[in-house]
Amino acid sequence: MKHSLILLLAIGMGHAAAQSSGADPEATLRKLLARVESLEAEVRQLRTEKALAPAASGKETVPLAESAAAALDGVPGRGTFPQLKLRGFGDVSYHWSDGGQQRNAFRLGQPDLFLTSQLAENLSVLSENVIEADDTEHFGFEVERLLLQYTPREYFNVAVGRYHTAIGYYNNAYHHGKWLQTAAERPHIYDFEDSGGLLPIHNVGVSVSGAITPDFEWLNEGVLVRDASDRGTFTTFGFYTQIARRFGLFRPCVRYEYLSESARDPIVLLAGRPGRAQLLSLGVRYDFSELAALKLQWERAFVGRDDGARNELTLQLSFTF
Repeated sequence: MKHSLILLLAIGMGHAAAQSSGADPEATLRKLLARVESLEAEVRQLRTEKALAPAASGKETVPLAESAAAALDGVPGRGTFPQLKLRGFGDVSYHWSDGGQQRNAFRLGQPDLFLTSQLAENLSVLSENVIEADDTEHFGFEVERLLLQYTPREYFNVAVGRYHTAIGYYNNAYHHGKWLQTAAERPHIYDFEDSGGLLPIHNVGVSVSGAITPDFEWLNEGVLVRDASDRGTFTTFGFYTQIARRFGLFRPCVRYEYLSESARDPIVLLAGRPGRAQLLSLGVRYDFSELAALKLQWERAFVGRDDGARNELTLQLSFTF
């Protein structure tokens, strides 16, 4: 494009000069074209000398355009480490139920600050920090994940620090940002500890994992927990199956859950959980923007033996930034 502009200007100038001087226009044009070719050759020579200079001095430089493009894509360029990238997640929901103890009200989700910093080609730091509110609108801050990660391959990752335990696919694939998951809420067997969950969702230590990306979403998981203490031995069993498929901007999903907990288990009593529950969920996710989604989820819950069934409806706006 620049060369074409130079050539057009040269033609215009040459044509004007030829008309004013009475010279041969074709001869003048040939001279101008030769001059343009000479200037382009000088530019190429200067670029070559500039590229060879850092190699001769033993230092590596990154072209400005390459660095800018890498920064916009969130991919670190050569020689630019460390590079910090900040993302965020949030959601606002309205929850309705025709039974149970939960109030029908709007709910602010967990504002989630997600930071990554590339330290080297295969070495990075990940930090996920969440601010959440309880039913009395008191806010608290918690470091959910803080990891030093070594990733020589996409399917092989070693992480050291505080992480989500590899207790199931859902806990590894979907973290605190609800925009990441298809459904509005997590399966109840994977509730977080501070929300009454019984499983060790977080841990501190060393984790080895890999990434496998399916063409469609079909999740099936089950857990069997045996709790033994001086009060006796108690067993908790639960599973879920979830199927979802994308149709353009829409992604409908269906999920069935079953959870059986001993009513005499002190951990279950402390969490205030029911002894047995069956839940059927139908939902749809609408990605009206590349970075925001609207979810509508209906749930039919059969809780306990005497509580009967209840219906719950959740409308959620989730986003990332």
